[in-house]
Amino acid sequence: MDRCDIAYTQDEARGLVAEIEKLKPFPDVLPALEQLRSGGYKLAILSNGDRDMLETAKPHIGFAFDHVISVEEAGYFKPHWKTYATAEHMIGTNRSEILFVANHAFDCIGAKSYGMRTAFIDRRRRPFGHTPHQPDLVVANFAELARALA
Repeated sequence: MDRCDIAYTQDEARGLVAEIEKLKPFPDVLPALEQLRSGGYKLAILSNGDRDMLETAKPHIGFAFDHVISVEEAGYFKPHWKTYATAEHMIGTNRSEILFVANHAFDCIGAKSYGMRTAFIDRRRRPFGHTPHQPDLVVANFAELARALA
């Protein structure tokens, strides 16, 4: 807002930032997560959000993940490699057996460069970019992801 010369109060800024805790998943996400879980997949969140934010967001997400990991555990924000290493350790699965799913290229690149397999959710049909760390799978949404992994 500063760069766009938009006036705001501190209360307005705090309120805007707090809205991230209330975000609901896209309609295709929860059925796809249930399908993946019933297919034997363990499901985790690795978020740049802090623990308090993730706890507040749980009822809005509406799905009980096997692991909810904040970058607070690693002490670094994604895409720092230590965030992915911390997730690998906490999940207890070798990085090469983890499929990291994201709709941000930077997140897929970070996970891929750490040695995880990656799936890019290209909901907005944006180019991934030129990098040696291309995703292993590109899908339009979570329903397509669940079908691809069935």
